[in-house]
Amino acid sequence: MDKYQAAWEKFQKKMEILRKKQKEVLARIFEKLDQQKLEVIRKKL
Repeated sequence: MDKYQAAWEKFQKKMEILRKKQKEVLARIFEKLDQQKLEVIRKKL
């Protein structure tokens, strides 16, 4: 049981780290998209 508990906790930590990385990547992508939209709007004005 102990082995499984340790493995499960390790797995959960890895998943948490991956989720954080994913959020950071998505945030960067959305920032870039927002900048592109702003540039398009500026060019139209």
